Amino acid sequence: MPTAIQSLPNSPEAESPRNPFGFRPDAHSRVRQLDRETREALATSLERLQARAGTLLPQVFDVAEVCSQIRAGRVSPGAFAAYFEMVPALQAGKRDLAADCWRRIGARPVEAATLRCQPVRVEELGEDAARFERLLSIGWREQGIFAPPTDADWLPFERDAQQALALLAEALPVWHAEVESLLLRIYGALPADGTGRGFSGASSRMVWGAIFINMRRHPDRLAIASSIVHEATHQKLFGLSQSQPLTENPPHERYVSPLRSEPRPMEGVYHATYVAARLALFNAQLRESSALSPHERETVSLAVPSLKQRFENGRASVEKDGKLGTLARELMDSAAREVAELSD
Repeated sequence: MPTAIQSLPNSPEAESPRNPFGFRPDAHSRVRQLDRETREALATSLERLQARAGTLLPQVFDVAEVCSQIRAGRVSPGAFAAYFEMVPALQAGKRDLAADCWRRIGARPVEAATLRCQPVRVEELGEDAARFERLLSIGWREQGIFAPPTDADWLPFERDAQQALALLAEALPVWHAEVESLLLRIYGALPADGTGRGFSGASSRMVWGAIFINMRRHPDRLAIASSIVHEATHQKLFGLSQSQPLTENPPHERYVSPLRSEPRPMEGVYHATYVAARLALFNAQLRESSALSPHERETVSLAVPSLKQRFENGRASVEKDGKLGTLARELMDSAAREVAELSD
């Protein structure tokens, strides 16, 4: 679920075309470049903010040192979230909120480069938990999106999530490498309505390096692996489109989406269409693995034709109404060629 797509201010201009990344995962995991570029843009923006608005922010850490850490290591999703809440707070004159966000960035800017699963609970995430919900709820039909899981909910999900990552590593190591290059955290949450409805998965450029999974909708390792690939593909698109949107359609206009019942902005339709294509490839490759049980193989085999059709439906909407830039056109054409070669 791409949400509130934004760009880091003053990001470098994109090359045209800017797509050194093929449709298929790369054995050398070139998507690591996207993480480096995103961290560089964050560090550069923080330096400029300190220079231009330093008197509005508390002098509680060495900005040069923090930016050096950001350029050198993987950045906490909470630090990205604090940045994206801080900028509009400054613009709105909310100095206390901006100061809190600034302190959060300086306190824990980087994380160990190890992909981990965590529950969306205040006990584990502190102030990040509420900030994640605020940012990911932008554009959502309800005020909130997450409910914290109990241990009884969390422990089975954590086990299945680890099994999902192990399945990726064994069956499709290039997909596993891509996921590790894009993600630091897989967050599990319950839906706020308590019924299992609501979000399925969520990701945002504002919480770079993290994805959020509805634990009720993903009851086993296969469903979780698919959700991880789904949301990581959104992250890849966020990284590729850092300095400019994929589509030029006005964000208030709505169009038919292949993965949602309600119409969506064209940027969301484009994301959903490209994700459907990647999931079709993922399932087609996964069904060849001996690591699957017979039931799992049947499940992924049945998913391929459905995902191919979803891609074609979305592509029809994109081709009819989408105003695509060079990069978006290149990505969609590549996806169409790959999907056409997949057998049902």
